[in-house]
Amino acid sequence: IDFESSKCAEMDGLKCVYITPHNTPIELNLEINDYDTISTAVKGLIEITHPFDDSVSIIGNEEAKLINMEGNRRVGNGIYAGPILIVGDNGGEDFIGLTQEQADRYMDMFEQPEEITDEEVQADTGCTIYFM
Repeated sequence: IDFESSKCAEMDGLKCVYITPHNTPIELNLEINDYDTISTAVKGLIEITHPFDDSVSIIGNEEAKLINMEGNRRVGNGIYAGPILIVGDNGGEDFIGLTQEQADRYMDMFEQPEEITDEEVQADTGCTIYFM
């Protein structure tokens, strides 16, 4: 599957939103519970985050900032670099497809590509350690 140029709407799989740097999102039906498919989509090791209040996850490349992938979108106080997938998450072992309402929400939310400099991406790299 060519994730960069895919306009597939009627494929086997579960509904998700795929977003690459400098591009508008696309809605795909994808086998999102297959590690190789997800890894190919995000171009490497996968990282799963839950930045929103509803039952969705963002899947990105775990090393995106370390390997200098381009900035993609700002979410909250952070920056995602490289391609990302937004998928449904019900708290179980497997991902689920987005509802049409969720897909529409995230297609609208991320409709406008963002210009994020390499310096901004690098400034967002790191970790915070909390001591109690």
